[in-house]
Amino acid sequence: MSFEVRGIIEIHVNDDYHEIVNLIHDAYHYTPPEKRKDRPVYILKVQEVYDNGPSVQAFGRRIA
Repeated sequence: MSFEVRGIIEIHVNDDYHEIVNLIHDAYHYTPPEKRKDRPVYILKVQEVYDNGPSVQAFGRRIA
């Protein structure tokens, strides 16, 4: 199967999104704060999804 995802990406550094995503990450894999402060958080807002499977019925068909 193959899918194509289209959308808008947001990059967050030193804001509420950056803080909450890093806190959730640290609940599973601890990283010292000084090592993660310069790592951005990417949020993808999906607008369209296409099925690019190999069949004639699927290839390029929008599914969401």
